[in-house]
Amino acid sequence: GLAEIREMMFPVFDMTCPPKGSGWGARWLVATDPDPRLPAGTPGNRAAGAAPVIQNDALVLDAAESPQAMAAVTYRHFNLDRAPEDAEHPVWVWNAYDGRPANRERFPAAHDFVLTCDVEVAAAAAATGEACFAARLLDGADAVTAEVSVGPKAAGRAQLTREGHGGLASAPGAALQTGRTHRLEFAFVDRRAHLAIDGKLVVAPADLPQVTGRKSVSRPLQLGARGCRVVLHNLKLYRDVHYTRFGTHGTESPLTLGPKEYYVLGDNSGNSQDSRKWPSPAVPEADFIGKPFLVHQPLRQGRVTVGGRERAFQTLDWSRLRWVH
Repeated sequence: GLAEIREMMFPVFDMTCPPKGSGWGARWLVATDPDPRLPAGTPGNRAAGAAPVIQNDALVLDAAESPQAMAAVTYRHFNLDRAPEDAEHPVWVWNAYDGRPANRERFPAAHDFVLTCDVEVAAAAAATGEACFAARLLDGADAVTAEVSVGPKAAGRAQLTREGHGGLASAPGAALQTGRTHRLEFAFVDRRAHLAIDGKLVVAPADLPQVTGRKSVSRPLQLGARGCRVVLHNLKLYRDVHYTRFGTHGTESPLTLGPKEYYVLGDNSGNSQDSRKWPSPAVPEADFIGKPFLVHQPLRQGRVTVGGRERAFQTLDWSRLRWVH
């Protein structure tokens, strides 16, 4: 469920931490296609530098000039250290604590993504019942769009749609209201789509058929607005934790566990000696000693000045420390 996804999210992009110099604009493509469907596809898009969509580290989609107006952008996964013509690349599952890779392109591609943001509805065109905000996530095989009405809650609707196959789930009585800021969470993880507003699911989770051979994804996210002006604050894109095919057991073919047996995975998926590699991968329940009672990771960076020189170190993140019930 969504609660488990929240625990496993791994950051990919965070607009609250802007890079120095070039800023965020190069990552975004702005739609020029007049098709009113949301979000817009990538053909015919232009770089965000051609339109002022970034304001104070917030993404602005302004389509309030008329009920038919549309504004949409596509996120490109970008490495600002590379030349512009070679900057876009797929999202890989490499983690910093795996060490410095000789070739990152050899890591598996990420396919499961989560969007979180605060959606401020700044303005809307004349009330026609058509104003909406939408987000689309792509996993290399399918695209799922989450669309939410803008306007009175009683007349609103939220829905999930699979591109090329129609609706997955919908529910009335859901809307983003003008003059308010709503927390939005949209996940497409393990072929299941979740949509939550202000911490609550607004439509039933929707499952898509399992597939093999998904393509790598360099443009996993698209956003759009119709008939309204929305400002997206604290926009963050995550991927799911991905365990690699490192090892033998349970990687290329399923592994069957017996009663009260466990398959153990280390936290460093690219470099852990765990059930994927152990000669006897199944761990009996009787072999576990003790019981976990405290979660103390992830750590945060701390700084201290000694003899006039500042030093960095890792320390507990007290805001995330919690007991295990």
